Amino acid sequence: MERHPDELVLVLAAADHLKQLNDDFGHAAGDAALASVGARLTEWAGPHGVAGRLGGDEFAALARIEPGHQALRLDHLAPMTTPEQPTLLNWGDRSHFRTTPAPCVLCRKPAMLRSHAGEVVHKVCAEIWNLRNPHEVRFVSDDRPRRRKEVGVHA
Repeated sequence: MERHPDELVLVLAAADHLKQLNDDFGHAAGDAALASVGARLTEWAGPHGVAGRLGGDEFAALARIEPGHQALRLDHLAPMTTPEQPTLLNWGDRSHFRTTPAPCVLCRKPAMLRSHAGEVVHKVCAEIWNLRNPHEVRFVSDDRPRRRKEVGVHA
């Protein structure tokens, strides 16, 4: 640090809305979001930098970056630390529902839903799996969302 003070960049970041994510989707989803932010900061810091969780939803990353490249590297950081909103699966079609429970392929607890591939799975387990494995296609939504009947309109 003393030898290259102009080449050090310290970034402090917070994972906003973590409580809401935990409340809406469970602590496993919050843990996955924290792991994702940590992994993205570690990637950004590079092999000669360091990144870590300070506590709660706060993170820090320290990287050695030549002054001429600092602005560009900081521009690259913004989209890396903004995790995508979890995409909720739309499984409104009755083909997803089983008549008897079977073990979920992900948590092994009894479940009444099945994926398009026929895997028995809890919807939340599938959504967390999708969040943790963004580059793999395993659990997808129905092609056409089920439409709600309009209020006051009777078929």
